Amino acid sequence: MRAGARRARRSQARPDLTRVMREVRDEDLRFHLDSGLPGDRTAVTLMYLAMTGLMLEQLTLPGVVPDEETEGLISALVERAIGPEGEK
Repeated sequence: MRAGARRARRSQARPDLTRVMREVRDEDLRFHLDSGLPGDRTAVTLMYLAMTGLMLEQLTLPGVVPDEETEGLISALVERAIGPEGEK
């Protein structure tokens, strides 16, 4: 991700990187919705944004979010985004 962020700052690479990342996100979202998994488009997008933010944080500034808190935060994110036990 760090290399991707660095490449994105270079204007000539930004369009290609944006296209690839958008295609991956769109395919992940389509898979989720087509599979009938819990959570609507907004919930899945919010989880995507939160998780990529957490990954970027862990890669660039490890220790800001302590490792021992990560699992609980991810569980809370999923529960708040799609409800307890994956309500539809």
